[in-house]
Amino acid sequence: MRAAFKYGWTRFKDNAPRWVICTLWFDLSITQGLTRVTSWVESFVQVTFVWGPVSWIVVTQGAIHEVAGRTPTLGEFLGGAQLRARATAVLVWIIALLPVLIGAGIAGRLTEGGGIGLRILALVTILLTLFAEVILLFVTYYALTFALDQRQSPLEAVRSSVRLTRTNCAQLAPFALDSH
Repeated sequence: MRAAFKYGWTRFKDNAPRWVICTLWFDLSITQGLTRVTSWVESFVQVTFVWGPVSWIVVTQGAIHEVAGRTPTLGEFLGGAQLRARATAVLVWIIALLPVLIGAGIAGRLTEGGGIGLRILALVTILLTLFAEVILLFVTYYALTFALDQRQSPLEAVRSSVRLTRTNCAQLAPFALDSH
């Protein structure tokens, strides 16, 4: 695993200006897009369903080029934003948001009653929601890579990611922790 980290760092270090320019370009694009937003709800929707998945696609596409030994151009970074990849990213984001929405709804209803028992139950619900969220994010972590690199459909990519993380959990957990 140490060799994989060293290889990744070397590839990034050798091509840092391209990665920095791409990141700055994306940050400026997001900032420009959000300045036109009138409410925090619109801002949340834009970041969650537009900018988050697109930035994930761009970075993953660039990383695939790097691992293949090719230095990505700005056009190749952006070339990964195809429909299949966008659909996979949005599917993973929806899967990840589902427990949060359900947990928040249940916890909100429980706290309306006002009793201490219901408040404790609401806290347990929130903790279970966070646990489910971490598991879902981990098992779907590689879905976009499968969609971009192996040209799988969104559902096939999620299934492949679940299969991969289920069979190689101990080896993949450090990579997932390191990237966040």
